[in-house]
Amino acid sequence: MKAVNILVILFVAVIAAPLSWAADEKPVFGPKTYEVRERFGLENRSSDVVKVREGRYMLKLQNGTVPLERPDFLEVMVNGEKVLQENPYLHAVIACYVTLKKENTLTVMVRDAKPSGMRRPAPTPKSLLLTVTPARLADFAGAYGAASGNDLQVLLKSILSIRDPEARSRAEEGANLRNDLTHRTTSLGKLAALKERTARDFLLFLYTDMSGQPEVRAEAATALGVLGDNTVIPTLMREIVNPNDLIRTATARALSLYPEEETAGPLTRTLTALDSMRMGALIRSLTAAGWKPVGVVLQLADSSDPYVVGIAVEILGGLQESRATDRLLALFADPGSRDLRPIISALGQSRDLRALDPLLKLAADPKRRAGKEAVVGEALADLGDQRGAAGITEMIRKSPSDAVTSQLKASCRKLTGRECR
Repeated sequence: MKAVNILVILFVAVIAAPLSWAADEKPVFGPKTYEVRERFGLENRSSDVVKVREGRYMLKLQNGTVPLERPDFLEVMVNGEKVLQENPYLHAVIACYVTLKKENTLTVMVRDAKPSGMRRPAPTPKSLLLTVTPARLADFAGAYGAASGNDLQVLLKSILSIRDPEARSRAEEGANLRNDLTHRTTSLGKLAALKERTARDFLLFLYTDMSGQPEVRAEAATALGVLGDNTVIPTLMREIVNPNDLIRTATARALSLYPEEETAGPLTRTLTALDSMRMGALIRSLTAAGWKPVGVVLQLADSSDPYVVGIAVEILGGLQESRATDRLLALFADPGSRDLRPIISALGQSRDLRALDPLLKLAADPKRRAGKEAVVGEALADLGDQRGAAGITEMIRKSPSDAVTSQLKASCRKLTGRECR
């Protein structure tokens, strides 16, 4: 029992060690401020000699006091090796773990972006504060960033809490700012494939990190969906309205991996909190991303708002799902005051051959099809069944105008590959 207690204490000590931001470690260099003095895209490069005992060290970068004071681009080199590539970094705090010799050359480059055109905006103070301290986690490698020092501690702890060695390695690669974007997102994809449940907190951190790159956040969203932990559904649901298309699309795909009964309620609440215009745009973007929340769209089809109903009908066809077609067929049989044309079009998009006979009967009825010939022809073509050609041909013979005839002939060519007369 005593041995077990000792092991537990040692494990806790290892986990906690790197997370105090090295507050009790005396700096061996700095803090030193590197300012952007030369403006409008010009480099500000400085080199310093750092003399220390050989070993592992952490370079702590405070990236501007506030976001506007962050250099637009920064680069850090140690003994000629790039610790951070020249890139924009939105992170407020970055920790770089490096091995130092007795005497080292530390090179820092900061610059602002070159303004477009001839306009030269008033310069904003931009600077980087750098401190070197002994690394409290000797085998930690790479560079890691976050929106604050506390957030960085959370990130490091989430990596250390991953139990599977391969999964932890993939997580480190995915979070490591020294790796290029492709390497990072590929590593996160491989982590997702492992379905390591202890990686949940790490993935959740990356996904919600506002200072992270959209591509990384999107990959983390997909990985969360693969894990299938329903406790993160509320977090995912908040991001389906994210203005960034990558994040919004990846979030929709992640949510599509959950059972419908787990997402229907939260999605309905999210949609009903929006006005009808934004609701329509959102539901279109979700289905375009591959999510098919059939139950929720069926509820929208019962809305008292004609605009919402129109969107729901449009989307039901594209879902290509039997429950969606059932509702469309019911609406087709009894449209009430609804415009029948969107329903006809949606039936064609459904690719469900149960819609063929009702559409052929409509095509054969001059009174019921009046004003709808073109949309009926297009729907029959979309269904893709050659039996629909007879209905299109019948409407061509009795077409009310040259314009409608032209549309019907185009539909027939689409269906049969030949001219219909």
